[in-house]
Amino acid sequence: QGKGLMPDGTSRFSYKGQPDLPLHGCSTFSNYTVLPEIAVAKIDPKAPFDKVFYVGCGVTTGIGAVINTAKVEIGSTAIVFGLGGIGLNVIQGLRLAGADMIIGVDLNPAKKAWGERFGMTHFVNPTEVEGDLVPYLVNLTKRGIDQIGGADYTFDCTGNTKVMRQALEASHRGWGKSVVIGVAAPARKSPPGRSSWSPAAPGWVRHSAAPRAAPTCPRSSTGTWAARSRSTPWSPTPCGLRTSTPAST
Repeated sequence: QGKGLMPDGTSRFSYKGQPDLPLHGCSTFSNYTVLPEIAVAKIDPKAPFDKVFYVGCGVTTGIGAVINTAKVEIGSTAIVFGLGGIGLNVIQGLRLAGADMIIGVDLNPAKKAWGERFGMTHFVNPTEVEGDLVPYLVNLTKRGIDQIGGADYTFDCTGNTKVMRQALEASHRGWGKSVVIGVAAPARKSPPGRSSWSPAAPGWVRHSAAPRAAPTCPRSSTGTWAARSRSTPWSPTPCGLRTSTPAST
């Protein structure tokens, strides 16, 4: 579907007689579209449509990476690099999983309030750290008898290869696990005592997970459903976009 085709390798769209390729095989900006069965999920009709769309990517990717990919345990320490839509839902997943130290790392100081809203316990702005970021984070995660430091789990939500390396090195030297969310650079050897995953869309199969996540939407006033910062009126034919017409059959 990343090629803009249906699972059978064809397109159901055309424009001026030429095949048209819908984005990710969905073409959700079209007035009408044709979807493969695997891309459709039936959700609670009471869930507000202007919010529940977020379940399709941000929620399932972020929470799924925590619950299903990393399998975070109660009482764990975790570091999340990048507090955008995915990173905030990783934090939300960590809170749901019972992690008791959740460190958010972002260059934007405004993300501190958002991270805390989702369950973050500590915020680190790399521009305010003297010296290398990794030793700072390792030292921050030293607790009790564990004076080695490093988080049990780290998550890169930036797509930046330098940050991916920092996330890996900030995980615990004995058992740390790092999840790179998104398309990673070519595989490279992990430092000793650590492991990493690089899923393009981790954690949940969306057409089965979305129906489970959507019913929580109307009842929640914090976290995901309160994350929308603004709304923009939708025009049927927005500037710069064209409407595809169904191909003849």
